[in-house]
Amino acid sequence: MARRKSPKNMTDAELMKALMELSRAHGNALEAAGWNDDDPEAQRILKELEPVQQESIKRSDAERAAKRAAKEAETKRKKVDAAKVARERNAGSKFAPGPEDRERVLKEALKGVHRAEPGKFFEIALGGRSRKEQQAIRELAGEGFLKKVSRGHTSMLGSTREVEAYGGQGYTITPEGEERLREILAAKGEPFPQRNDTPPARKKPAATVKAVARPTAQAATALLAPPADRSRQLAEARYSQVQATSRSVVDAVQALWRDATPDRILAAMSGEMGKQILNAVIAGQLSVAQGAEAFVTGAMLSQGASASTAARLVPTQLAGMAADGRALSTLLYLPSITTSRALALGMSPEAASAMGLNQMAMLVASTITDTARTATSVAMTATPSCVSYVRVVKLPACSRCIILAGRQYSYSEGFKRHPRCDCGMEPMSDREWREADSPDDLFKAMSPEERRKRFGTAGAEAIELGADLNQVVNARRGISTTSTGKKVTTEGTTKRGIGGKSLNAGFEKAQSQRLMRAKEARQMPEQLLKSAHGNRDLQIALLKKHGYIT
Repeated sequence: MARRKSPKNMTDAELMKALMELSRAHGNALEAAGWNDDDPEAQRILKELEPVQQESIKRSDAERAAKRAAKEAETKRKKVDAAKVARERNAGSKFAPGPEDRERVLKEALKGVHRAEPGKFFEIALGGRSRKEQQAIRELAGEGFLKKVSRGHTSMLGSTREVEAYGGQGYTITPEGEERLREILAAKGEPFPQRNDTPPARKKPAATVKAVARPTAQAATALLAPPADRSRQLAEARYSQVQATSRSVVDAVQALWRDATPDRILAAMSGEMGKQILNAVIAGQLSVAQGAEAFVTGAMLSQGASASTAARLVPTQLAGMAADGRALSTLLYLPSITTSRALALGMSPEAASAMGLNQMAMLVASTITDTARTATSVAMTATPSCVSYVRVVKLPACSRCIILAGRQYSYSEGFKRHPRCDCGMEPMSDREWREADSPDDLFKAMSPEERRKRFGTAGAEAIELGADLNQVVNARRGISTTSTGKKVTTEGTTKRGIGGKSLNAGFEKAQSQRLMRAKEARQMPEQLLKSAHGNRDLQIALLKKHGYIT
C-alpha cells in the first residue's frame, strides 16, 4: 500500500476516503485471520487507521463548535432585534415599560448582587411580576443588561418548556447593566449603591412549623390520671397535637396562597412560594412523626406493659413524600393546575383561587394526619408489647368513620381513612382492653342537626327507629376501585439516601432519570406490614431493610 499523506495535510474528501479504505482493509484482515484481534496485519492497519480517525473526530468537533457559536450569535442577534421590535410595537401599549420600570428592575438586580454571599449570585425571577416589569426584564436581557441564568424549578412542573411558558425564569445583572444603571443614576444626581460583601442575615421563612412536639394540657393531665385512663388520655393528647399541627400548617399555606394572583399561580408554585409551602408541610410531617415513638412508649407504660423497642423510628424518612409514595412537591402542585383550568373555563379569579385553595387545604391536612398515623404504625411495629390499636373518632365525624369507632385492629393492619380524615389511633398491649366509644355511643352524642348532616334525614330517622347503623351507612356506600399493585416510593433511593443505602441492592440510572437510584423498589410502610402477614420479626426486618427504622 502506497504511503499516505499525513492526515493533517489531507482535504476533507481525502480524509474520508482514507478512513473508508483503512476501515475496509482492517475488516478484511480480521476476517482473513479468523477474527483474531492480535493478528499482525490487522494490528498494523489499525495503527495506521488511528491518526486518521482522530483527525476526523477533531474536524467534526471543530465544525460542530463553529456551528454552535454561529447559532448562539444568531440567537443573540434575534433577541436584540426582537426586543427592539417589541419596544416599538408596545410603545403605545398600556403594558409598555417606562424608564422607571427599567430602572427599578436594574436596581433590584443590583441590590441582589451586592447583598449576595461571596461567591454566589442573585437572580430575579420573571414570574409573579407586573406585565410592565416582565417586559422591562425581557428588553434589558435582549440589550445585554440582564442575563438569563435559570429556567426555573422543574421539580414541580412537567418540563422546562412549561416553566418557560409560565414565567419561571431567572435573570442576573451583567457588568453592562451595572454601567447602564450608573449612567441613569448619574443623570438624576443619585449616588450609585456601594457594594456590600457582608453575608446577609438569614430571613425567617414566611411559613414555618416548629418540628418539636410540644406538651399539651391533655398530656400533662394524662400523667396525673388513674392508670386505667392514662392510655386513652394520651391518645386524645396525641390527637390534639396532630390536629393543632395540621391546622397551623394549613393556616400558613393559606396565607402564602392568598398572596399570589390567580393568573400567575403556576409560576408562583414553581418559584419561591412553592418552596415555602413545601417546606411548611415537610416541617409539619417531621413534627407529627417525631412524637410517634414517645406516644407509643407512653401508651405501653400506662398499660403496665414493656416499653422496650426492637428498633428506632427514623422520622425524616416519612417527610417529603405523599401517602401514595409520590414526591410531595408533585402532589402540592395539583391545586395550582386546578386554579389554572378553572380560569381557562371562564371562572372568576376569586372563585378559581378559592377552588384551588380548598384543594390545597385538603391535601395538606390529609398529608399531615397520614404521616402521623404511618409514624405511629411503624413505632407500634417496633414495640413488641404492642399488639393492636383502637380507632379514636372525635365528633364531628363522617358516617364512614363513626361506624368504625372503637374497633380494635391488629397493629399492622392498615388504617382506613378518607381525605381530611382526622381520626387517631390508641396503641394497645396484650394486657389491656378497654371499652371505647362505640358507633351507637357517638350517634347518641350527636345533635339532631349533626345526625341529619352525616346520615341524611331518612338515614338518621331510620337509625333512631332502631335500624342497624352499619347497614344504613353501607347502603349508601359507592363503588370504589383500589390498585392491586404494591405501594412504592422513589424517595430516599439515591446513593446518598437512607433507603438506597439500606436496600443495598445496587444502583442503576434509567434513561429518563437524572440520578442513579436503587435497583430494588422501596416499598411504603403499610405495604411492608401487609406483605409480612403478621410476622413481627419479618415486619421489623423489612422496615429496617427499607430504611424506616434503624
